[in-house]
Amino acid sequence: MSMKPGAKAVTVTTGTTSTAVPAGENVRLCGWSVRETSGAAFTVTFRDGNPTSGSIVGKAVAGAGSSASFFADEFGVRCPNGIGVQVTAGTCEVTVYYRDGDN
Repeated sequence: MSMKPGAKAVTVTTGTTSTAVPAGENVRLCGWSVRETSGAAFTVTFRDGNPTSGSIVGKAVAGAGSSASFFADEFGVRCPNGIGVQVTAGTCEVTVYYRDGDN
């Protein structure tokens, strides 16, 4: 499955938390791809804004040695406070697909 033209991507390799996309009025989460990198199951929570306390807009959970992906429609989920990534189990490479005012 591929993203609609115009979506941007940012990749973070993380074992904890990160702000993947800064705040912006038109920021929208369009999807994600998560690849496990430590040999353990993972749980990744995607949030509007703060990676530990923002509103939850998505979650990826999978077993050791696996991956997970999700692609929303072209409009995505509105995240005006930015897109935070919280990894609460495992270590992963997380790619976030998003749109902002530039695309």
